[in-house]
Order: sequence, then structure tokens, then C-alpha cells
Amino acid sequence: MEAKGSEEEAKDAKEEEPPSKVVIDLLNFAMKVVHEEMSGFFETHCVLWDYKEEDLKKITAGEGETLEQHAVFTQYLEQINERLDGFARTAGYADAQGVLTDVQKAVDHDKKLRDQMMKEMNALFAQMRLGLEQRDKAAAGAKGTEDDAKGDDDSTASAKTVEVDESEAKESKAVPKKKKPTGNGLMLFSQPIGLEYLLESVMNLAEYETFRMMMIMKARERRMYRQLEERGNKRRRLRDTRKAELTDGCSGDVVREQYSLLKVRLGEMTPQRKDLRDELDKGMDVDRFDFDSRIADPESYKYPMDFLCKVSSPSAQEELKGRREDLTQQNAPHCDWLEALHAHVDAIHDNIEEVMLAARRGANAEAKGAKA
Repeated sequence: MEAKGSEEEAKDAKEEEPPSKVVIDLLNFAMKVVHEEMSGFFETHCVLWDYKEEDLKKITAGEGETLEQHAVFTQYLEQINERLDGFARTAGYADAQGVLTDVQKAVDHDKKLRDQMMKEMNALFAQMRLGLEQRDKAAAGAKGTEDDAKGDDDSTASAKTVEVDESEAKESKAVPKKKKPTGNGLMLFSQPIGLEYLLESVMNLAEYETFRMMMIMKARERRMYRQLEERGNKRRRLRDTRKAELTDGCSGDVVREQYSLLKVRLGEMTPQRKDLRDELDKGMDVDRFDFDSRIADPESYKYPMDFLCKVSSPSAQEELKGRREDLTQQNAPHCDWLEALHAHVDAIHDNIEEVMLAARRGANAEAKGAKA
């Protein structure tokens, strides 16, 4: 008796809920499954969709894909359906079909409400347009009466009109008359997103085209982090090499090589700015400066210092400016200038890498927590 009573209470509670709730709950469930609970599945299998650009164009143009990819898609659907059954039981339904039935009822009910709302809105705007048209007609009638009265005054005053200088007449003809805007303009209004659209976004998750696009985006993200890690490892190797070679008393060839490398690194920071590239070539022209003497000419490091100050945060700018003053006052050798500048570029890239990896770790932690 108690079990039967609790079932009836759950049924009554469900009937009291707004029809849209089941659709919104289903949408939230689907987004959580795809973006959190199944993130490991996507991470494992997305390598099959790691296309090069030319291959991707062929695939999107309609060329076939592999049986292995479709096998992964089948596994994806199986996991989605399993989780959908779990969602149905948690929501108090016997199976997933019960959820879909209520969802369709809610969508149909919402569509009727929206159709009625559109009829009412159209009727309201029709009244508004009619009111505006009547206002314009009344204003036009009043203006016509005023113009008639003005015409009588002009005819009386025509006898007193003096000749207009020919040049002034030509000048007045050359001035175009401004046209007054006609009509009442365009009226736009927005309406809330319909449940039909929300349901469609959920159902699209079961389509292969949607699944393929999610896999392609995941593969690109994975490739981006892999490249980020590779660049970081390369940067650290070059840092160790630089510290070993760039020492006080090192040869002019080492200084020249590290100066040229610094120039390349600055150019890579703004690859699309041709104007900055021209400034870089002029400001860091290797042939202009003497790299064989031990003491560096601060002028040879003016451009890289100015450039890095422009692309750095305010606190980093102050730190770099302070370092510049110290090196200038100390008559520092080339190795100290180059080490300071290379280290600043490294710090910029290290900060970017850390932020991106922290974001990824945070997303993975949320996904693991959701799965547990």
C-alpha cells in the first residue's frame, strides 16, 4: 500500500509540473552527458577524426568514411541510450519511451501557445500600423493646408522679388535637396526559444553529422594541446642551450646568432602585422650593430625592449623597464641584454601555456567528478 501511495504521489507531482520542464530537463541531461560524462569516450576515439584540411574538405564534400568510425558511432549511440534509460527511471518513467511521449506532448502544447501568441502579436502590430498611417495622413493634410496659405503669400510678394545673381542661382541648383524619409520604418520583435527548437538540438545529438563534427572539434582541440606541449618542450630545450652558450665573454658569432633568434621570436608574436615586420627588420638590422665588443650598445636593444613593453601587462612593463635601466647603468654585456629579453619572451609563452593547461585540467576535473 505504501509503494502504491508513493507512486501515485510521484504521478500527481509530475502532473503539477509545467509541460516544458521535461524538455528542459532532457536538454540539460543531454548536454551534461555529451560534454562531461562522455568526455573520456571522445578523448579516446577522436584520433580517428584528426583530419588534415584537404582530407576534411573531401569528407564534407560527401566522400565515404571508415567502418571503424561508424563502429565508434554505434558505441556512442548505445551509451547515449543507456544513459537515457537511466534518466527516465530517475525522472519517474518506466522507460525512455515514456519520456519521449511527454516531451512530444509538451512540444505540441508549446507550439499551440506560440501560434496563438503570434496571432495576438500580429493583430497588435496591425493596430499599431493603422494608427501610424492615420497619424501620417492627418499630418499630410495639415501640411497641404499650410502650403496653400503660404502659396498665396508668395504670389503677393512676387512683385517685390529682385533678380538673383546668376552665380548664386547656379550654386543653389548645385545643392542637392535632402529627401525626407518616408514610411514608418521596420519593426522587429523577438520571441522566446520554442521547445521544438530545444528538442531538435537534443535529437541532433543522435545524428552522425553532429557526432562527426563533435569528434572533429575534439580532435582539433587535442592536436592544439599536443602542439602546445611540443612548443613548450622545444622552448625549454632552447633555454637550456642558450644559458650554456650565452655567457660573459662568448664570441660575437654566438651573440649574433642569439640576436637573430630573438628577432625571429618577436616576429612570430605578430605574424599578421606586415607593418610591424617592416619595423622589426629596420629596428633589429643585424648589420647595423657591433656584436664583437663585450659591452653592448643599448641602442641595439631599443626596438626589442620597446616592442615587448607594448605587448606586456602593466606590471611586466614596469619590471622590464627597470631591468632596462639597470642594464644601461651597468654597461652590461650583450649576454645580459639577450638573456633578459629571451627570458621575457619565455615568460609570455609560459603564462599562455599555463593558462591553457589549467583550463584543460579544470574541464577534465569537472568531467571526472560528474562521471563519479
